Amino acid sequence: MDNPPSTAPTGLWSLSARLMTLACLIVFMAQMATTVYLPSLPVVMTDLAMARKRCRALHLPCL
Repeated sequence: MDNPPSTAPTGLWSLSARLMTLACLIVFMAQMATTVYLPSLPVVMTDLAMARKRCRALHLPCL
């Protein structure tokens, strides 16, 4: 009995290689986002505090 040739890709384009590449890309993007976002938190906090003070001075509803 002859086995039909497998249509699943092997090597570089196999499913496991594509999933591993996708997982590494997601982790890399999350790490880069954290690296860029965390150092800017004091600046964002200062900007938001200024906005709240200005909002209260104008008697506007603040979030």
